[in-house]
Amino acid sequence: MHNWLYFIESNKEYQKLMKFFENEKDVNGITYLIFEEDVSCKSSKIFRMHNNLLIAVNFFTYTIDPREKLINSGLETNFLVNYYDLNLGGLDPESRIHIFNERSKRIIFEEDLIDFLDELDLKFKDGSS
Repeated sequence: MHNWLYFIESNKEYQKLMKFFENEKDVNGITYLIFEEDVSCKSSKIFRMHNNLLIAVNFFTYTIDPREKLINSGLETNFLVNYYDLNLGGLDPESRIHIFNERSKRIIFEEDLIDFLDELDLKFKDGSS
């Protein structure tokens, strides 16, 4: 099983990702993560906050690396990262999960994410909401 995060920078991108999930049978466990800090990867890639937030969609795939399918859906793979490529400090899975949960707010339902973002009147990096 593969654990992925896709960092969202526009409403258009978010809508494309949701469409991808509707059509992809190998994806499950979709949750939404809100970070109040920049997130870095072992590869030195850094995902930067905008308006003091960083939004990611966390999902699992059983057998595939979704990059090719994301590209075919019109999505950019440079916003995709494997969970195990994040710099979280702890090496063992239990401490990684603990650190990850401390550093993010997890939202389970899409409706709750929309309500949360509406309350903040959040604008994405491209100005969309």
